[in-house]
Amino acid sequence: MAVSAVPVKVSMLVKYQNGVDGKGKPKFKSQKLSKLNFALTDEDFSLVSKEITKLIDSQNVTVQKEQILVIA
Repeated sequence: MAVSAVPVKVSMLVKYQNGVDGKGKPKFKSQKLSKLNFALTDEDFSLVSKEITKLIDSQNVTVQKEQILVIA
């Protein structure tokens, strides 16, 4: 029996440094872009994340792909 994974949700999580606290430790902020198109390839995701990174005024930016799959 063949097993397949069906995507039910795809999101992009952007985490970036948003200044420092009173002790000089970095503060981070995160934002999630939800309801992305399931057809978004890894290459497309990479291109979009690079463009988003250019818009954020921070040297420390992390972009993650979150994907929820149902195994059928």
